[in-house]
Amino acid sequence: LHKLMKHGRISGKFYKFVCRNFPYRVTSREVINCINNILNGAMTENKAIATLQGAETELKRQKELYKSNVECRKKIGYKQINEKIN
Repeated sequence: LHKLMKHGRISGKFYKFVCRNFPYRVTSREVINCINNILNGAMTENKAIATLQGAETELKRQKELYKSNVECRKKIGYKQINEKIN
């Protein structure tokens, strides 16, 4: 995805949107389909962003992954602090 942006095939706006909203799984089916449609000229980037915002199941899954990742990091950090003290 980064190479496509650097070569001018997709814009920085679309790249930022995808990286912020799909940090754990950029290779999900919805994202890949939208990127292929943009590269083929079948879809504009604004329409792709609107489509991906409507992909509620994948966005919900990404948010849950983020939440569990944060919780796990807090637990690990808490354990490491306790081990250093003891």
